[in-house]
Amino acid sequence: MRIILMLITIFISVSANYITSEDNKNYYLESQHFKVIVGIEYKLDTNIQDKMTNILDIAEKSWDVEINQLGFNAPRNTQSSLIDIYIGNMNAYNYEYDYFQEIDASFAGWASSYSSNNTPFFVLSDTINDDILKTTISHEFFHTIQYSYFEISNIDYDKWIKNIWWFEATAVLLEDEVYDDLNGYVYFANQYFNNTDLAIETYNRSHEYSLVVFAKYI
Repeated sequence: MRIILMLITIFISVSANYITSEDNKNYYLESQHFKVIVGIEYKLDTNIQDKMTNILDIAEKSWDVEINQLGFNAPRNTQSSLIDIYIGNMNAYNYEYDYFQEIDASFAGWASSYSSNNTPFFVLSDTINDDILKTTISHEFFHTIQYSYFEISNIDYDKWIKNIWWFEATAVLLEDEVYDDLNGYVYFANQYFNNTDLAIETYNRSHEYSLVVFAKYI
């Protein structure tokens, strides 16, 4: 009985760190650094609430490893703003761009920043399993860190494409730093070793991720 009570106490103390709120379009769950967003119609769905809590747990672990332990910059504006995490295709309304946030089925997630103030946000697929959720959040969160080192508006398309391999290779690398038991980077090894003839700047939505092998080597 004592163990059960201890577990209940721990659960309550952890949950108490997360704050719920809502408006006429969205339901929100907030942690110290992040805010998960879904459509208001999901506010009573306990499965969705559990998923939102899990996302915040993963995101806060990513923050701890990538910023507190490894010493990277905190993402832009996070001293005063939370990082929005939209669960795509669940009627989460993006007020900045005046639309319901969707994500293509071919993506596990993607990161960007609001044009008004450069505060980063990212979008997650609503269908990925827990392991992919962990690697995706740690990956996309590192992109928000990367954005703090330069002004995106100062980089034209050609320069972005030529350098995207390093953004993606190091983001995959950070997945393994946060969740080293998953070894998600191994998925890309064959792609790398079977295509050593490709230029390092090749961008084909596959090769740039496989260059994590090179990033781990150096």
